[in-house]
Amino acid sequence: MKIKEEWFDWNDKFHVESKIQDKPQQDESKIIKYLKSGIPTATSMSIITDLFDDKKRVSTTAYTDTEWHWHDTLIYYVENYHYKISDDFIEHMRLNNWKVPKALKS
Repeated sequence: MKIKEEWFDWNDKFHVESKIQDKPQQDESKIIKYLKSGIPTATSMSIITDLFDDKKRVSTTAYTDTEWHWHDTLIYYVENYHYKISDDFIEHMRLNNWKVPKALKS
């Protein structure tokens, strides 16, 4: 099975701005909780600068639920700027009842 990735180019301000919304997307609190409960797969010593506030820093840890892969930069931008997650990934989270599978977390 190929892992899907929720692409987030933290160096491309235009890309990020194009997915920023004025208000939270539907189920955003559930999305954030799901993303934060992912299984860490790689921790980096890298810290990047927030594209919209150069006084804020964001880490770059990678997470998975065995089907999807994402970074905590994605979590940060969803939480702080209502970054729009792909519909496919949201549907995947919904089908998992907004919980990373328990078998993986044991």
